[in-house]
Amino acid sequence: MSFIDLVLDSTSEYEAPRRFYYWAALSAVSAVLKDNVWFDMAKAYKLYPNIYVLLYGPSGVRKGPAIALAERVVKKVDSTRVINGRSSIEAIIKELGTFQTREGGKAPFKDSCGFVVASELSSSIISNPAFYHK
Repeated sequence: MSFIDLVLDSTSEYEAPRRFYYWAALSAVSAVLKDNVWFDMAKAYKLYPNIYVLLYGPSGVRKGPAIALAERVVKKVDSTRVINGRSSIEAIIKELGTFQTREGGKAPFKDSCGFVVASELSSSIISNPAFYHK
């Protein structure tokens, strides 16, 4: 049984649509794999499994539990930076490009990969007017 099958099987009784759990699980897999896995496209280039997932639905459809599950998985594996809460695009880019030591003697992240988690995209990505008026 694959990880995605396991997620779908273990959440089959939940209220949220199964496709939310499918895409949340797929985004977690992509975040954890980063650029360690690719498809060799006829020796012309490597195709990486980078995906961008937005779970879209009306208020109250229960997007949150699927998003929280994906966030917990990525945090537990601890191979990718997890960025959540309110932030500007500039702050996210700065976070991804900043070398930081980590707690517990863990090696710092050596890449700029990140998993951006936002329960409400419209209120999570904030404008930075000062950036545009330089």
